[in-house]
Amino acid sequence: MNYVALIPPVTKGPVINKLFISQKLLSFFNLLRGSLVRIMY
Repeated sequence: MNYVALIPPVTKGPVINKLFISQKLLSFFNLLRGSLVRIMY
């Protein structure tokens, strides 16, 4: 997470929030896809 330090302090908060939310969504979709694959096969 080195590149976060390069971002100015003003935009740091929202950017980290967006990163965090996208990470959550990605892991959620990965879980969904994994369970779907398990059900299908």
